[in-house]
Amino acid sequence: MNPFINLIICLLLSGSLSAQCAASYIGTSNRMVYNESVMDSLISPQHYKAIFYGETHNVHFEPEWKLHLIKHLHARHGIKHVFMEVGIAAAYLFNQYLNTGDTSLIHGLVYTDHHYKDFWKDLHTYNISVPADQRLVIHGVDFERTEVLKVLAVTTPVPPSLQEVFKRMDAAHTLNAFDPEFEQLLCLIQSEFRAKENDVKVLYGERYPLISRIIRNDCPITQRAIPRNKVMYRHLKEALKDSSIHTFIGFFGQAHTTYNTSSSLPNSLKKENDYKGKVFTFMSVYKDVYSPNGIIPYAGLFRTEVLESLYNKYMNPACRATVIPARQIANKKLRKSADLILFAKDYLNSGQLSSQIANFSINSTALEMPPKLFKFFP
Repeated sequence: MNPFINLIICLLLSGSLSAQCAASYIGTSNRMVYNESVMDSLISPQHYKAIFYGETHNVHFEPEWKLHLIKHLHARHGIKHVFMEVGIAAAYLFNQYLNTGDTSLIHGLVYTDHHYKDFWKDLHTYNISVPADQRLVIHGVDFERTEVLKVLAVTTPVPPSLQEVFKRMDAAHTLNAFDPEFEQLLCLIQSEFRAKENDVKVLYGERYPLISRIIRNDCPITQRAIPRNKVMYRHLKEALKDSSIHTFIGFFGQAHTTYNTSSSLPNSLKKENDYKGKVFTFMSVYKDVYSPNGIIPYAGLFRTEVLESLYNKYMNPACRATVIPARQIANKKLRKSADLILFAKDYLNSGQLSSQIANFSINSTALEMPPKLFKFFP
């Protein structure tokens, strides 16, 4: 089916519900037709300074969706600053890649596998098509991972006072971010670099401001979100001030973005005078996320049967994603979690997709939902 005809069908089907079609399928590919007019009307980006998207870190829907959302907000509203759940070193490498296209810079980084390969390739192509002073800028506010070793590497002679720590760094390239040995090494690097700051300034020269931010990044290395929120918010505030950022989009896991978590980034930012009434956030609910069977919103927030009911109520199977203002959701906890709720299908199975569209019928007063096809994670 022609993807634009499919989009029209989605819009017609969505008309009898308060949920609207945000994206439609392009055959059985992971690509989608993004409905910019619907998203513009629901977000009204011109009224906000900060837009947060609460994600689940899936690798099918989110890379493609984020690409469209970033391009939309940049091209139509001039929002060029993009915050991500990465460290300062990773953000630096992503920015280098966006301007050069050198894939070796981001090899092995988080958010580079599966469909994120297409995300970065397409974002680079878009980025170099705009004037240099309007190009996208990635910002990291999370803990440092092993790519910090790549950023700290030098080709000039290392002063004697730092040679021992550089030897330790050279021997650590097989570690991953959650190895206790890496955390110990990072603590050593940060401690030694701060203690020998004058030598570090000479060694890195004009790159020292970047290095200084890295060695002062005290965000804890943990997969738990709540312990990181306070430090991530401090880094966010520093970046907003240092880079004179007035508007931005931020992509973070939902425990960092939901209004249901008191320490979340949007909740903290809303307390600032300049951002009162200027913060907007998404909550996302996905089916077939990580596997062909499953639904995962913010972990532990809702019971399986509640999610199943809400997904079936608001998701239009002829659409890849539907969106609805949170105030219209028939569930108090989800209604209070964000400003806009997105329901979407992550992993695509061509047989199931064809069946869903074929069995979906239009009624003048109601939307006829297909039989329950999927299991859900507890």
